[in-house]
Amino acid sequence: MALRMAILLVAIASLVAVTGASASSPTPQVKPSGRILTPGKGARLSAKITVRITLANIPASARVWLAVKRNADLWPKKPQLNVTSRSQTVTIEEGGPLNLPFSLVLVVVDPAGSRAIDSWFKNSELTGEYPALSAADIHVKYWLAEVPNLVKTH
Repeated sequence: MALRMAILLVAIASLVAVTGASASSPTPQVKPSGRILTPGKGARLSAKITVRITLANIPASARVWLAVKRNADLWPKKPQLNVTSRSQTVTIEEGGPLNLPFSLVLVVVDPAGSRAIDSWFKNSELTGEYPALSAADIHVKYWLAEVPNLVKTH
């Protein structure tokens, strides 16, 4: 038994030497993921939309937001999502036009992107104007999910 253990330890040591692995080697990063469970593709909606999502592997420094997307234009939606909660349900408000299709997207942004979104909300609430943003404006790092062909009908 002792001989087997010694052989195993030598084999492990050799493998570590060959691969350069060590106890302090960083673990591989797992890509963040998320899903929009509801509403579903093609849903007809009111201005208040209940959204159920799941999140996994979101870095602690990241921020997660829902946004309405038309073409490449984005309109973030409050509230900012909780990165530590795997499953959550939120209600967002869509003030866009009736009967104009849009997508709902789930995005991860960095802290600077989240500050840009907060500033956009503050300015928009003061002026009453909600200009479209681009993915670059809000520092989108990951597109987690998209539900297309949604329509606000009432």
